[in-house]
Amino acid sequence: MEIYPFLFEFEAITPVSFMNYPGITLRGGMGMSMKRALCVMGKDRDDCRSCILSNTCAYARVFESPNDKNKRAMKKATHYPHPFVMTPLFEGPVNYDKGDIFRLSFNLFGNSIKDLQYIIHSFIKFGETGIGKERGKFRISGILHGNDLVPVYSDSGDIDYTRLKPLTINTPPVLNKVEIEFKTPCRIQKKGRVLKNADFSEIIKNIVRRKENLSALYCETLAGCSKDLISKASEIRKVSENLKWQQLSRYSKRQGNRMPLEGFTGTAVFEGDLTPFHELLKFSEYINIGKNSSFGFGAVNVQFR
Repeated sequence: MEIYPFLFEFEAITPVSFMNYPGITLRGGMGMSMKRALCVMGKDRDDCRSCILSNTCAYARVFESPNDKNKRAMKKATHYPHPFVMTPLFEGPVNYDKGDIFRLSFNLFGNSIKDLQYIIHSFIKFGETGIGKERGKFRISGILHGNDLVPVYSDSGDIDYTRLKPLTINTPPVLNKVEIEFKTPCRIQKKGRVLKNADFSEIIKNIVRRKENLSALYCETLAGCSKDLISKASEIRKVSENLKWQQLSRYSKRQGNRMPLEGFTGTAVFEGDLTPFHELLKFSEYINIGKNSSFGFGAVNVQFR
């Protein structure tokens, strides 16, 4: 599976305030700006599934991701997982003064790299409109490739397409202990029940399922993860965990109500034969784990010992 990692750097032009979890504001602002710029069917259309242009519209592909019934994966889903993950590299609430820099990790999957120009344009327009009641303005001060931090975008608005290379994941040395830091709320369900603790088997199941779906939807390939890998996960022992539960919410215009955004943050340490899971766990740092990943939820840092 191909992942294109980016680091967006923004500069506050006027004071900018994030009143809650920044991913909610940044994702919502990007989507609203993209719809205003690209949707030709009018602001009152909320469901891209009924639009005859959904297969050719970057907004529908990137932000709404409706199930077009033309893919092998997720036949029963109304919407596909989004082809991106954005994770703010700062916490809210927070205030930025004029000239301050704030950063965002933004990863694109597979063929969605073709929509990078629309995503950049949406952030530009979002910055011109501003954030919150005070309409704090900001601009893109730089975009770097997330793998080697090479600039891929200039102030003149040009994208250096020669530097848009997919991520390479370095497999760490074979060790028998791993610490997973859940940097943003991680929400995992097991048989319809939300887990309040870190369960290694369920974490691996979630990563495998997510990788397989993203590979089939956006890379037109199969991830190749076997059932044997999932069964081996039950042999890994939890050594310790230090977690806390966080609960937020956001208003979903599409569903017409407030949606819970919840999950655990903190760390969990596991021990056992981790060799089969090395690459998969490092991979999870770029696709996130659990629900609401496009908001930056389920962001993890994996350290082998």
